[in-house]
Amino acid sequence: MWKVVMFMIIFICGLLKPVSCETIELKCDEIKVLSYYERYYGNKCTITNITADSSASFIIRTSNSFEYNKIIQDVEISGGSQFYDIPREVFSTFQFTKKFTANNIGIEEISKYNFNYAANLLELRLRSNKIKKLPNSCFSNAPLLETIDLCSNEISEIEKNAFAGMEKLQYLTLSDNKIVKLDENVFRDLKNLISIRLDSNKLQVIEGKLFASAASSLTEIRIDSNEIAMIADNDGDAFARLQKLKLLNLGNNRMQQINIADTNIERLWIAQNNLKELKLNKNLKLLYAPINEINKIDFNGNTELLEIKLRQNQINDFTNFSSSLSKIEVLDISYNPITTLKVSSFARMPELVRLNLEYTNISKESLTFGTFTHNANLSQLDLSYNRLGHIDFNIFTTLTQLSLLNVDGNNLTQIPYEQMRQYFPKLSLIGISDNDWNCTYLAGMIKQLKQNNVIIRVIAKTRIFNETNVDGIRCVANNRQNHVEWNDPIEHIDDNELQYLAANKPQNPQKVVTQAGGINEVWNKMLTLELKIMSLNENFQDFKQQMARQETLRFQPEQQMQTDNRDSIVQSEVSFIKVILCVMCLIMMCFTLITIGKSVRSYMAEHRIYFPSKNVSFRRSTATIQTTMEDVM
Repeated sequence: MWKVVMFMIIFICGLLKPVSCETIELKCDEIKVLSYYERYYGNKCTITNITADSSASFIIRTSNSFEYNKIIQDVEISGGSQFYDIPREVFSTFQFTKKFTANNIGIEEISKYNFNYAANLLELRLRSNKIKKLPNSCFSNAPLLETIDLCSNEISEIEKNAFAGMEKLQYLTLSDNKIVKLDENVFRDLKNLISIRLDSNKLQVIEGKLFASAASSLTEIRIDSNEIAMIADNDGDAFARLQKLKLLNLGNNRMQQINIADTNIERLWIAQNNLKELKLNKNLKLLYAPINEINKIDFNGNTELLEIKLRQNQINDFTNFSSSLSKIEVLDISYNPITTLKVSSFARMPELVRLNLEYTNISKESLTFGTFTHNANLSQLDLSYNRLGHIDFNIFTTLTQLSLLNVDGNNLTQIPYEQMRQYFPKLSLIGISDNDWNCTYLAGMIKQLKQNNVIIRVIAKTRIFNETNVDGIRCVANNRQNHVEWNDPIEHIDDNELQYLAANKPQNPQKVVTQAGGINEVWNKMLTLELKIMSLNENFQDFKQQMARQETLRFQPEQQMQTDNRDSIVQSEVSFIKVILCVMCLIMMCFTLITIGKSVRSYMAEHRIYFPSKNVSFRRSTATIQTTMEDVM
């Protein structure tokens, strides 16, 4: 049936030339055409490899069965396709569609008319397109939408009523666009919104009542990587109204202050701002605030904190930390001018697992007996790039769970490496680069540590190639000065930590150790593996050729079968077309005969040419016979 419709459309378009008429057929890739039957598997329709401009019209090839169209609930346009807007025929044909995806297909415009018949649509994803504007009521014909994803478009304008009537919407993503300003009422109808993402835009001000309509439902706000300098709220409680808000990400902005003291936020990301002071709320569990200017933190009676990241700030005194961090598990205060530690600094942190004191300018006097007495659960300790000079490992006797120790860049000349396993039974990774090791001493230490299955961590940035070294670790010969000033410390924190934590997947130290072990093993066995590969190369080539021959033989019957199927389909298509052409010829002949008949009648009428009918001839014959008989009588 669809072929007849297509033929008639093409025929009409030909009659209407030169008027342009471009009709494009859209077909679900999942439909398998076998002879005259259409078979479909599943409830998804994928449309690929279609290019259409704004003037194109569409016809969707489907089954004649209404039940078939009712089955389709997931429609996706992808695979190199290019569309100016969303084909309206998608929702008029598949009116029960619940999910529509059209990522990276060049869509430039959307309006409410694109969603006619989309009354059942729940999820809309239009990522990586070229949409520039969201007009008023553009989603109003899809009132059941729960998820809208418009990430990575070119949106610079959102009209005030763009989301009118979207009371069911729960997840809204507008990341990576060009939004500069938002009207404070633009989200007023989103009363059930759970998560909103506005990160990577050009926002400068956040209106205080922007999220007020979703106060009883909103749990996650991500507006990082903008140009936000302030929250325009006279009451100062823009986030306090949001009763269920648990995650707030304001990282990489220009904030100088923020008020969260009266909120219920549990996870706060506020890295790379201009904050100097910070007052926390009582429910906060994770604080990620590196690369600021923070010198004072008011914990406000908080005893729930589990993780604090304050790398690269201006903290020089954290005596108030110990009274508030009884549950803390991860503490990073690296790159802060702390200078000195007290015996009680970590005394009230019994759950501490990871401690980073890298580049805090502490000296050996800061590490005394009792410093880590109450931290029996500590598994990672970073003391790198400080002024220790010498470390008495007896102060670590309580750290029986320690698996990672970094002492890089401390001008050390010796450590009790022979007793390392006694101090730290579970030690698996150690960093000792950038110290004042004697080369002979360093060689013996490395050998002993490897025998104890301790991996020596050498970061690529600190690995030495053009100076005296052992396994890439700098050392000095016996006749040279030992002391070296290290002016280029290396951070041991993952550069992608923000994204890592944002996914809510804390780094597993055992995984790090395992990965480092694999790399070290490959490094040590590289030459052996290379020789084995070279020796097996010839056999591998023979095996490859043999497999290629087998593949060729295996695919020949299948290819022949596919060719036969294609031939039969083509033959059936040709036969069908022949029948259609014959019918059309008969119709044209009938029209021609009728036209000729009318022309003949008109000609005869004009020239007064008549043919007597059979009845007239019969009457004349009867009259003649009757006259003859009368004469005879």
